[in-house]
Amino acid sequence: MYIHWDKSYEIGNPLIDTEHRLLIMLFRKLDVAIKSAEPEATIMRILLEVKKFADFHFTSEENLMHEVGYPDTAAHEEIHSALLAQLEVMIGRVSKKREVGYSA
Repeated sequence: MYIHWDKSYEIGNPLIDTEHRLLIMLFRKLDVAIKSAEPEATIMRILLEVKKFADFHFTSEENLMHEVGYPDTAAHEEIHSALLAQLEVMIGRVSKKREVGYSA
């Protein structure tokens, strides 16, 4: 799954737009590692990097939403929580060698 930055993803806030770009770069890094059959330990380190950055980014984005009075902050926070939970499941599967995209 190749993902790349598209100008349509911009929300107009330089900080959040930069964080979104960084998230996409991390997803690409993970994609390359999987496709090039990097060792499981490498993939796990990248997944943990994605998780830590996503958690940071979601907090940053939610703080901004509260600051500007975004009307659907609670719903957006629920989406963030669900995404982090999905990431935890993926990390668990990789750590149990159930899902990497190749035979390790």
